[in-house]
Amino acid sequence: MSKKTSRKVVRRSGRVNITKTRTRIAKRPSKQILISTLQGLIRTKTRKYIAYSLLCLALMQLIRFFVYKFIYVGTETPSDNAFLIIIYAQTGLMFGSIGFLAAAAVSYLRGIKK
Repeated sequence: MSKKTSRKVVRRSGRVNITKTRTRIAKRPSKQILISTLQGLIRTKTRKYIAYSLLCLALMQLIRFFVYKFIYVGTETPSDNAFLIIIYAQTGLMFGSIGFLAAAAVSYLRGIKK
């Protein structure tokens, strides 16, 4: 008859988890870290709105340059449709820049620490 033997396990430490690394416990970020991260995102959003507003203003000036340099040359004026397109484009860009500046002001005011 054969004799059954079990394998002997030698533990290296008294802990259940023998590995050297410890398991990380998920912690919630502190309120201060959340506030600073949120303020950074708000600043980024504010800068983006200001950049869009400056882009609208630059496009307005570029349209104005091309209109006076190339279109209003001599005694001829553009047709009614071209004139309306130019006016609508400049008016839209002006309102767009005002809107982006207002959005930048609102997002900046939201980011001010109370």
